[in-house]
Amino acid sequence: MKPSILLINLPQTALGQRLPECHLPSQRLWQIHARLSVAGHSVEVVDADFYTMNLFNIVRAIRWHAPQTVWVVEQNDSAMSKLLHTLLQATMPHLRWRTVIDNIG
Repeated sequence: MKPSILLINLPQTALGQRLPECHLPSQRLWQIHARLSVAGHSVEVVDADFYTMNLFNIVRAIRWHAPQTVWVVEQNDSAMSKLLHTLLQATMPHLRWRTVIDNIG
C-alpha cells in the first residue's frame, strides 16, 4: 500500500546542528509519525539526515514511495527545503506539501 504521507527529515547542514558520530532522530518527527498513524494515515519516514542524502536522492525516494502528501521536518527554514519544494512542484504537481519546523530538537 502506498503511503498517504511521507515524512522527510532533511539533512542538517548548519554548523553546530550535528555532533560527529551521533545521530538522534528528531523527537518531533516521531511525534508527528505517531499522531498521524493513530489517526489512521499510512505514514513512512525518509531520514535524509541519517543517510546524508543529497537532493537527487531525496527526490528519488519521494518518487519511489509515491505518497499523496510530503511533510518535511527540519530544524530551520532551509534553502534545501525551498529548492526541494520548487523541484517537486515542477515534476510532481499533484503532490501536496507541508513544512514542519522543529525547534524543540
